[in-house]
Amino acid sequence: MASDITDFYLNGIFQKRVVRTKPDEVVEPVGEIINFPKFNDMVYEENVKDAINLILSRIKSGKINILLYGSAGTGKTATAQMFAVETNRPFIYLTGTQGTKKILKMLINAKENAIALIDEIHNLPEKVAEIIYPAIQDGEIYSEGKRIKLKNIMFVGTTTEPEKLPKPLLDRFQMIEFEELSPEKMKEVLIKKGCDKYVVDYLLNFTSNFRIINNLLEMIKMYGEINEMNLRKVFRLKKINLYSGLSDYQEKYLDILKKSEKPVGLRTIGLQLMKGEDYIKYEIEPDLVRKKMIVVTSRGRELEPSMKEYGYSQLKKESEKIHSKFTEEDRRMAISWLKEQKQITEALGKRYLEVVNAVAEMIHNGEIPDGVDWGSYADDIPVKQSMENNRGILEEL
Repeated sequence: MASDITDFYLNGIFQKRVVRTKPDEVVEPVGEIINFPKFNDMVYEENVKDAINLILSRIKSGKINILLYGSAGTGKTATAQMFAVETNRPFIYLTGTQGTKKILKMLINAKENAIALIDEIHNLPEKVAEIIYPAIQDGEIYSEGKRIKLKNIMFVGTTTEPEKLPKPLLDRFQMIEFEELSPEKMKEVLIKKGCDKYVVDYLLNFTSNFRIINNLLEMIKMYGEINEMNLRKVFRLKKINLYSGLSDYQEKYLDILKKSEKPVGLRTIGLQLMKGEDYIKYEIEPDLVRKKMIVVTSRGRELEPSMKEYGYSQLKKESEKIHSKFTEEDRRMAISWLKEQKQITEALGKRYLEVVNAVAEMIHNGEIPDGVDWGSYADDIPVKQSMENNRGILEEL
C-alpha cells in the first residue's frame, strides 16, 4: 500500500498528514505469440484455400477484419490462429459470452498489431456489439465517455450462425464461408496425423467434425499409438457404436423420432435426453443431417423417409453387433496380431482357432493381448478357461 504526505496548518501550527493510497493497477499487455498451426498444417477445399491465401497476403501488408462462418469443426478457429502464426502477430482469444468489462480491458491493453479472435461472435450481447462496432471500423473504443485509440488491432470473428449477428456488425467484416471438407480431404488430414485406413474409416463413419476428431485422436494417444485397437477402447469409453457410427445419444435421438408419428420439437428431445438445446443442435444433430438420417424443419425434427423403414432397421442390426462376444473385425485384428507372435503360435499351434477366438474377444472388450502369459496355458483345458484362471490368480495377487 502506497502513501502520500500532505502539509496543512491547524490553529496556526504547520502539520503533516500521511494519507494511504491504493497503488496503480499493473496491467500486463495482452497478446501471445503462438507457433501453431502454420498454413501448411491446414487443409482446405480449393476455393476456400484460394480465399485464405488472398487474405493472408493482405494481412502481411496491412490488416483486414474477417468473419469466418460455417459448420462446427471446419477449421475456423484454427485459421484465425494460423493468421497470427504466419504474420507473427500477438494473438488474443475472446468469446461472445465474455462480459463488457473484460472485453474492454483486453482490447485497451492489447499489444500492438494483435489479432483478436472473437469466437462464436453471434453470442455477443447487443451492448458489447456496440462497443465492437467502432473498434472494428475506426480502431477505437469508447469507455466512460472517453475515446481510446487501439493499437492497430485486427479482428477475426467466427460463427456457425451469421444470420444472428446484428447487421451493423456483419457489414464491418469481409466474410469467408467454410465448408465441410470432402471425405478425400478429410482422409488426407487424418493420414497426415498418422492414422491407418481402418482408423480413418471408423472416424469418418462417426463424424466429419474436425474438432471432435481431434479430441478423439488425443484420447487415443493416451492409450499409446493411433491404431485400431486403441480407437476401439476410446469408442467404447465414449459410447460410440463402431458399426453404426452413432453415439449413444444419437441412437436415443433416433429412437425418439422413430416412436413419433409427427415432427418432434427440439425442447421435447432435450427433455427426453436430459441435454440442453445447444448440445443437441451442435453435437448430436449435425452428423445426423450430414448422413441424411433426419430432417430439421420449423415444425420440428423427423426421420428422413428412407430411414423410417429400411435404413433405420438396418442400422439397429449393425448396432446390435457390438453386444456380441466378438465380430469378424475383431477376428481379423486377432489374426493380424498373432502373425507377429511366433512364440505363441508355435506353443499353441494345435489350438490356433481357440487362441484366435480368445484374442478376438479380448480385443472386443478393449483388453490388450500383449499382457497375457500365454506360456502358462495348460494343455488339458480350453484356452478361454485357462485365461479366466490366470485372471483370477492375478486378481488375488
